[in-house]
Amino acid sequence: MIVLIVSLLTGLALGQRFKVLVLVPAAGLAITLTIAAGLVQGEAFWPTTLIALAATMSMQIGYLLGLGIRSLMLGVGANSLWGSRGERRAAH
Repeated sequence: MIVLIVSLLTGLALGQRFKVLVLVPAAGLAITLTIAAGLVQGEAFWPTTLIALAATMSMQIGYLLGLGIRSLMLGVGANSLWGSRGERRAAH
């Protein structure tokens, strides 16, 4: 469960800053680290692999949530200070 929460938070952070292509190396790293940690602890291969895949999906969901948060933040900022064409409005 902790792996899934950490993956979700990692995806949130990645979604705030990076484009979608960052998910490819991040997912590969998450799968590799999760499987390696499971095998070092003596867990069976297939349950560990399923946990790694769930962690990858959790990261992708977090990425989508991070994108949503970023778009909301940019949308609010754009509507409050900038006009529809990008020119700055006068503060009242």
